[in-house]
Amino acid sequence: MTWLIREGYFSGTRRGRRPISVFLSHARLLWRLSLNALAAGPLTEKELLASVRKKLPGYQGMDLKEHLSYSKQVYEYPKYGKVKIRYGLQPPEPGPYLGKTVQDITAIQSLLAPSGSP
Repeated sequence: MTWLIREGYFSGTRRGRRPISVFLSHARLLWRLSLNALAAGPLTEKELLASVRKKLPGYQGMDLKEHLSYSKQVYEYPKYGKVKIRYGLQPPEPGPYLGKTVQDITAIQSLLAPSGSP
């Protein structure tokens, strides 16, 4: 909780013995936690939600996808094969997505090579 107060996400006051905290910016906090989690590399939605929940216990994650969809810094990696949709800070590498297409093109080229087609 102290790092939240230090970062400006909460303001803490004391009345009697119990601390009272006022939440300043839910979207800003969620955004910051998401960027910190994605700094290590791409994560699935489930992994990203688990990372955010470590810092914000009790967070339900209903608006996480909405916050990520409005972002211009977070890229949504398309689903391919059994790999689920992932999120990252860098654009996805095209290799895994184009692998099957490249194999098909090389197979067609090998079939057309005897006829003299380039």
